[in-house]
Amino acid sequence: MTVTSGVSSAASTASTTATSTTTSSSSLSTDDFLKILAAEMSNQDPTNPMDDTALIAQMAQFNTLEQMTSMNKSINSLLVTQASNLIGKSVTATVNGSAIAGTVDSITVANSIPYAIIGKNSIPVSSITAISNEE
Repeated sequence: MTVTSGVSSAASTASTTATSTTTSSSSLSTDDFLKILAAEMSNQDPTNPMDDTALIAQMAQFNTLEQMTSMNKSINSLLVTQASNLIGKSVTATVNGSAIAGTVDSITVANSIPYAIIGKNSIPVSSITAISNEE
């Protein structure tokens, strides 16, 4: 009997459980991480237990990832708020080497990137090179 297969089996079971509990999201939640960690610890080789520093490192990395995800959401929200201030302004943008000018009618967001709608054109806000009040 080898303990390695037990660990692999437990990790596989935990992974399947984590996958089934995160059907609405492609990322692992804190609960999923803790389930996998518990499965690892309960199925580890008692003669060669998991190193404490490895456990602490995993928890620190997961905490850092959660904080970065939260910060990314905050930054995206801030970008949309700032982009909404462009509505009604005259802007000039450079897209694929050509200049597009006009008044921003609205702002949309696709894949966390804000776009200014100018007439029928959807322009990434990052492509805007000049902003002025509509005259």
